[in-house]
Amino acid sequence: MFVECPFCHQQVAKSQYAAHEQQHTQLLPDGQMQDHINLRQEERYRGSLASVPQDYEHQACGGVTRMPEEVIRSYLADPFLYNDHSFCTGCNRYVPTQELFWIETGEQVFRYNQNLRRDYLLKQGVPAQEIRYAANGTVLKPKQSRSNAGCIIAAILGVVLLLGAGGVVAVAGLFWFLAKPNPRPAPVIAAPPAPAIMPHAAPFEDMQDQIRRQQEEHRKMFDDMQRRHEEMRQRLHEH
Repeated sequence: MFVECPFCHQQVAKSQYAAHEQQHTQLLPDGQMQDHINLRQEERYRGSLASVPQDYEHQACGGVTRMPEEVIRSYLADPFLYNDHSFCTGCNRYVPTQELFWIETGEQVFRYNQNLRRDYLLKQGVPAQEIRYAANGTVLKPKQSRSNAGCIIAAILGVVLLLGAGGVVAVAGLFWFLAKPNPRPAPVIAAPPAPAIMPHAAPFEDMQDQIRRQQEEHRKMFDDMQRRHEEMRQRLHEH
C-alpha cells in the first residue's frame, strides 16, 4: 500500500512512510523543519500576487520575515491548510500570528488569515450563521457530513453478496483507495526575506492520527463484511 507524502507529493510505501516523513520534519539549525506541507502545483492559487502581502514583522523583536511564494499560493487556495503560528526569523522560533503584522498593510496576520477562511467558506456556500469559531476567534473548518455513509455501506454489502469473492476483492480495492491519507491541514507559517525559509507545517501528528483512525474504521468495516459474507456462504452451502 502506498500513501502520498503531503510534503513532496511522492507516492511512498506505507511501511517506509515514517522514515520518509522524518526526513522532511527534521529541524534545521535555525529551528525550522526541513520541509513543510504544501499543495500540489496544480492546486495552488494561480492569480497575481501584486496586492498580496508577503512580509510580516514580529513587533516583539522587530524581525521581518518573508513568506515563500509556494506557501502564499497554497494558503490562498486553501486557507485551512496552515495553523495560526508562523516562524519569526528574528526570534528563530514559531510565534502566534496574533503577534505578527504585515509590512505592506499593517494588518494583523491572524485577522488576515481568519478573514480568508471566512470568505472561503462563504464562497463554498456555508451560511454565515453556520460558520464556527474557536474561543480565540479562529475560524473552524466544517466537519464533513457522513449522512450518506449508511447508504454507501449498504450498497457495498449488496455488491459483495451479488458478486461473491469477486465483490470482496473489488471492495478491498475501494477501501484501499478511500484509506489513502488526504494530506492537508497544516499551519500558515512563514520564511525569511533572504534566503526564503519554508513555512512551518501544522500539527502533522493530529492529521496522521485522524488518518490512522479512518484507516482502522475502514479495516473494521471490511473485516465485518468479510465475516458476514462467509456466514452467508456457509448458510447457502448448508441448504
